[in-house]
Amino acid sequence: RERVLHDLNALFEQNMPKAVLHPFGSFLTNLALPDSDLDIMVECKEHVNYLRVVEKMLRKCSFATHIIVISHARVPIIKFQHRITGIDVDLCFNQDSSLLTSCYVIRQLGRYPHLRPLVMILKYMLSQRDLNDTYRGGIGSFMITLLCLSCEQWCIRSLLKKKKKKKKKKKKKKKK
Repeated sequence: RERVLHDLNALFEQNMPKAVLHPFGSFLTNLALPDSDLDIMVECKEHVNYLRVVEKMLRKCSFATHIIVISHARVPIIKFQHRITGIDVDLCFNQDSSLLTSCYVIRQLGRYPHLRPLVMILKYMLSQRDLNDTYRGGIGSFMITLLCLSCEQWCIRSLLKKKKKKKKKKKKKKKK
C-alpha cells in the first residue's frame, strides 16, 4: 500500500501540485485485510472537474489499470487497480467526512478492546463470500465496524444491568 501511495503522490505532484492525498478507511484504522482496497481522499480546492482530470491522469500513467469512474453516486469516486501491486484503489474528492469517520473508528477501537477482532473476523467472513463490496450490494468496513460496535456496547450495557440487579439483591438480603 505504501508503494501505491508513493506512485499516486508522485503523479499528483506532477499534474496537480496543490492536491493533498489522505488515505482513510481500513488502511488508516489498521483494519485492512490482505486483499483490502486502499481508500484515498484527494483534497484540492482548484475549480476543475476532478473526475475527468484525474481519470485522464490515471489513463496516461503506467501504474493504473481497470479505471472506472462512478460519477452518479452520492460520493463520486474513481476506482482503479494498481498494476504492480494488484491493490484496488478508490479515490474520492474533498470529502472531509472520510477522515472524520476514520478518526471516529480509531477512537472506538481504543475504547473497546474486543472491537478489532470482531471486525476483522466479520470482514474476513464477508470477504470470503464476496459480500464486502458496497458497490455490488455488500457491506463495507465502516458498516461492519458500526455493527460490531453496537453489539459490543449492547453487551456491556447488559452486563452492567446484571451487576446492578445482583447488587440490589444483595442489599435486600442484608436488610432482612
